[in-house]
Amino acid sequence: MVPSTSAENRLLIRKEYIETPNQWQWKYVGLYTNYAMVGWMYSALSSTATSFCFYVWEVEHHDTCQSARNVISMGWNFKFFIAVLCESYRPFSYRRKPYILAGWLGAILVMVVLAFAADPEIVSFSTYGILCMIATAFYIVADVNADGLTIEWSQKESPETRGRILATGQIVRFTFSCAAGLFNALLMNGPSTNPEGKGWNFGLTVGQMFEFTVVLCLLLVVPIFYLVEPDSSAIPSRNLHEHLGELWQILHGKPLSLLLIYVCGMTALAGIYNVAALTMQFQIIQLDQFQSGVDTLSTYFVLLVAIHIFKTFCLNVNWRYTEILSKMLYAFLGLLWLLPIYDLWGTRNAWFTIFIDLNESFAGGLTQVLFSMAVVEIAEPGLEATTYEFLISVHNVSILFASVLSIQLQVPFGVQNIATKENPYDEDQDNWRFASYTICIFFLEALVVAIYQAWAQTEEGAVVREKSTLGTDGGPSALVTSSEYAVLLDEMAALKALVRGRSRVAQGSLGDGAKTS
Repeated sequence: MVPSTSAENRLLIRKEYIETPNQWQWKYVGLYTNYAMVGWMYSALSSTATSFCFYVWEVEHHDTCQSARNVISMGWNFKFFIAVLCESYRPFSYRRKPYILAGWLGAILVMVVLAFAADPEIVSFSTYGILCMIATAFYIVADVNADGLTIEWSQKESPETRGRILATGQIVRFTFSCAAGLFNALLMNGPSTNPEGKGWNFGLTVGQMFEFTVVLCLLLVVPIFYLVEPDSSAIPSRNLHEHLGELWQILHGKPLSLLLIYVCGMTALAGIYNVAALTMQFQIIQLDQFQSGVDTLSTYFVLLVAIHIFKTFCLNVNWRYTEILSKMLYAFLGLLWLLPIYDLWGTRNAWFTIFIDLNESFAGGLTQVLFSMAVVEIAEPGLEATTYEFLISVHNVSILFASVLSIQLQVPFGVQNIATKENPYDEDQDNWRFASYTICIFFLEALVVAIYQAWAQTEEGAVVREKSTLGTDGGPSALVTSSEYAVLLDEMAALKALVRGRSRVAQGSLGDGAKTS
């Protein structure tokens, strides 16, 4: 029997690569409306959490407002467990659709409650945060199953174009995040959502924002009822025990194990965020909701641009170099916060901090879908969502760890409680504290990237891997030399090359009745 984790067996299970479905037919549009709602909801619930905490509920504790986004988004850390449960049971003989619908209907119901209760005179910020967390948990159930569906369709793409469906879904998601940022900038800049003396004389309340979101989601959920799943008759049905057993086998594979090490290190440490910048923006400069909305809109827009650049130019290049470039660029851009800290050349203003944010977002966006692409190559049939969400959950937990670490690092530098009513900002002392913290963050990021690069270059036996050019003329292949054990993302590229190299043989030799042996 051929091991279920081999690339050859995956080809047999998939049979031959079929023509990529026309994703813009009505029966497929539900996948993209799902991602549209995810993008909007993340901005509505999570991206606004910090400003609402400071301005609407007027919470004094910096750490509460700095961590509010991560607390509301806590459900993202449990996507793996949701995926395991959902892929172990098939309600009404469907694998994905019932879960997607149930997730969104639950989220909409919670938002109806928020539309009436999201008011500081009715509920505390803690209660508001819990309600947002519950709504997030519901829509994550939908997102998990949409991710699994995306992986299934991505595996059916031709090797030359694989990854376009996944990237397109992310583009739709972040486009609606941009739209939510524009909504926030133009319609949420009133007196009820800003500090005194900031903003315009008119604007929606937080409750009215949720009323609009409910209506939008009710419209976007309609295409999901017409969503068509790929034929899953050839995919074995597994109970929970069998499901976990298959996953355990995949975890023993070197590609996924190395990818996990990469995600933990490069996300948790090299991707650490300067949370003191939030204090600069919302306590010292005090961005109004228009500026905060422009910040959200611009950062998601450049994120879209970065994803498009990766999709167009970096899809078939060495992903390790793309990752290193992205992380080092992000680290150096973080030093720009030194300018508004010391107010050099008048840079302590809202628009310059927005400029820093969008540049950091561009740097991070270059690798936004990078490891997701790797999962497309190693996910087993029937385990698409589980494999994908396991990696995503580790990534999200690493982000949470990075956030906690960055918040705790404020303590030794004394920047955790500056610029409050009790402790007004002191230019003489607090500038240096702020700057020291920022420089520490930079060196920590750069150190992790340097360690990763040094590890990646260690040779335990250089190997030559064949990476097919996949030209239509069947031209020669290119030889790529890398380390067998150290280059984490090259492991994914090698598997990708193997699958691609076998595809021509599979197309000529496998029929509809092909079976494993």
